Amino acid sequence: MANLSNWTTILPDAGQEAVRLLESTPKLRQKIAKACGVEPNAVPELFADVLRFLACAAGHNGTITPTKTIDAAWNEFILFNRLYAILRGDGNGTHPEVQ
Repeated sequence: MANLSNWTTILPDAGQEAVRLLESTPKLRQKIAKACGVEPNAVPELFADVLRFLACAAGHNGTITPTKTIDAAWNEFILFNRLYAILRGDGNGTHPEVQ
């Protein structure tokens, strides 16, 4: 089971992946910045945390809850359903069971 106390140990390349995804979809950066009330330059770090959270959720047998900021960013990401499905690798855009 993943160590949920240290986000940086989960998906260690999340920062690079976040930058890559945001560069390929500039509108996503804008949407996350607006939804979360952060400056656009803060979005890559926040989005990396979203990716880490999703990795935790996928590898966790119980229920985990994101922070409000991660949840808001995740909700914007879900709206880019093709990109979300590609990242998930399942092609249907569904998300892990979290509350």
